[in-house]
Amino acid sequence: MTHPASTTHPDAPSRLANWCDRFIEAGWLAAVVITPLFFNIFSLGVFEADKLTLLRAIVLLMAAAWGIRRLDAARAPADDRTVTARTPLVAPVLALIAVTAVSTAFSVAPRISLFGDHTQRFASAITLLSVAVLFFMIAQGLRTRAQFDRLITTILLTSLPISLYGLAQALRGDPFPWGSPTDERVTSTLGNPIFLAAYLCFPFFVGLGRLAEAFAARPLRLVDLARVALLLPIVVLDGVVV
Repeated sequence: MTHPASTTHPDAPSRLANWCDRFIEAGWLAAVVITPLFFNIFSLGVFEADKLTLLRAIVLLMAAAWGIRRLDAARAPADDRTVTARTPLVAPVLALIAVTAVSTAFSVAPRISLFGDHTQRFASAITLLSVAVLFFMIAQGLRTRAQFDRLITTILLTSLPISLYGLAQALRGDPFPWGSPTDERVTSTLGNPIFLAAYLCFPFFVGLGRLAEAFAARPLRLVDLARVALLLPIVVLDGVVV
């Protein structure tokens, strides 16, 4: 006779599925940290090619974990993680994938369009597909407020060293000898001032939202003051560098 405490709900995810879920979440957190931060001054591309190579590798591992989870979940009668065309932003992403596939098929240089050029920015159909897969991994796996908070907090904290490096460049304290003056056009770890501004806009405004939440808390608790003390320099630095 089985003890009641040892029984589990038939629809509950298995230990393997839980491990895959944690691995996938670790993957998207790693992607939002490594992609903007990493660069290699000893490589030919320095920025985009190395960033996107790492992103592709992370997404490939996430996709493998997702496939294992789907095989494990096939025994369950239902799966509430299904992403459909009615899921927000799924239809535009699918349309973008379709347009990219058509343009790659009729490209004058199909191989470069598909795989990219490592001497340039590595923009290609595979790169766009990797970003799309990352989107779908987050869309199907991000289900709780705690996961959302971890993602936003990770993005905010990652923007701090990027902003600090950008500020150092503006103050002529860059330790690396770049080909163009970085005190006039700050590039930080993104390698391009336009990319840097586009990236920092997100943590800047999200940080403002977090600050508003902290100040709106009544009564103002110690944890809210700690959040303000942590977020304020991040928001200020992001805004200054942008």
